Amino acid sequence: GGWATYRWALHAKITASFMHNNQVVINKILGNLLNVNLIFLILGVIIYTILAAFSGALVAKPEDSSKAAQGTTMLSLLAFFLSFALITNPEQILPQVLSYVPFFSSFMMPIRIINGHVGNMEVILSLVILIVSIVGLTVYISKIYQGVILQTEDTSFWKRLKRGLAYSKA
Repeated sequence: GGWATYRWALHAKITASFMHNNQVVINKILGNLLNVNLIFLILGVIIYTILAAFSGALVAKPEDSSKAAQGTTMLSLLAFFLSFALITNPEQILPQVLSYVPFFSSFMMPIRIINGHVGNMEVILSLVILIVSIVGLTVYISKIYQGVILQTEDTSFWKRLKRGLAYSKA
């Protein structure tokens, strides 16, 4: 849809002059969006989806799903707001470290890439850490998922989490 809109905007009477006058800026923006940043976006969505699925499996009633997803939501909001707070100077130590931490790297590394303060090896290392974390989280959660999802008694969230985590040791 985005590509179709872009092509339409190039030729539409109302937007054609704007598009042609600002083509250099538009190409730079599209280039930043369609490079490795898109991979970080997709992998970030995947890792948060896995965590949200695990959180959702911990509830016995649909009414409790918002409470279970609260941790995942807070983690993503923390990463999002930290990325905005640290955007002004992405070469400080905190953004550099967080660009390698799996739940934060999909927010921090694209900022560092756009600012041009990161090398290819750093990007590759961050991607590898993120992919390994996704695979590891998937394998671990798949081992305990059955023990978590099959809990139907109405106990506390923490008791179900503890029982589900104990299931992986069995």
